[in-house]
Amino acid sequence: MNPTDSIKYLQEKLNLPELTLDNDGCCVLTFDEIPVTLQATTDMLILTSYITQLSEPLNLELLKQLLAANLYWNASKGCTLSLEPDSLSVIAQIKASDHAPKIEDQLSALLSVTEEFRKAIDSFEERQEEPATPTESPSVQSGTKV
Repeated sequence: MNPTDSIKYLQEKLNLPELTLDNDGCCVLTFDEIPVTLQATTDMLILTSYITQLSEPLNLELLKQLLAANLYWNASKGCTLSLEPDSLSVIAQIKASDHAPKIEDQLSALLSVTEEFRKAIDSFEERQEEPATPTESPSVQSGTKV
């Protein structure tokens, strides 16, 4: 299925008005406040969603978790998670299947991954902002040598 057929299929299946691509071969659909970009190339259709923007300094543990989600695409439901280096935006992408009914499943997976990772990243960043619980310092007695 070529990109044009894939877009027509989504248009019909989702009861959308005619989808028109811009000069870059893109159009944006919004599902429950999640914008999804459809980008057509000569031989494929890419579905992309914006998850969130990270703040500096980047947290190594968070980056590890994002990369781990891509391993065998298990945690990312077939999508690839990426970090746009200039804006620090986390995005999810998936190449649309050549099999029409599967495109619906892929769109659903993309939306699900976007929601899940928005919540997970927000929760992670909130935990990082919480003040650390004070711990007792070991007492040092005068004259003690270590």
